[in-house]
Amino acid sequence: MAHSAFRTKEDVLRYVLAFSSNDFAGFSGFYAPDVRMILGDKVSLDGGPGAIVDFFQKWRKSINEHLDVDHIVLDEHGCAIKATATFTAIVDLNEGFMDWGPPVPKGGGYRRKYIVFYTLNGDAKVTSIQAARMGDVEIFKP
Repeated sequence: MAHSAFRTKEDVLRYVLAFSSNDFAGFSGFYAPDVRMILGDKVSLDGGPGAIVDFFQKWRKSINEHLDVDHIVLDEHGCAIKATATFTAIVDLNEGFMDWGPPVPKGGGYRRKYIVFYTLNGDAKVTSIQAARMGDVEIFKP
């Protein structure tokens, strides 16, 4: 992907669009080779872009994730976004998802606000991703 770096807010929005569209090559193109990801107290990955792609490819066999960005703060060292994440089941989730609540049928899901912080290297590539939940999860039905 051309310009796969966080140099402008438009670049960040292109990353979010690729992420929300399951464009694994597109969003991972923004990552440095040594990128790591921490999602609250649930997930910690140190295996570079491949480990992050593998993680999302596994989960997205059962649930889609879409980010609606409310706010972006960006400088040469990092980027923070405030976003609403909507997780929609593409199969019946008989065990729920990430301990957020009860199981949901296909088409149902979970909605939650997040703050995500991206640390950037000198080439504006993402070297770390840290996400923190805000507030309670909303559960919706199909």
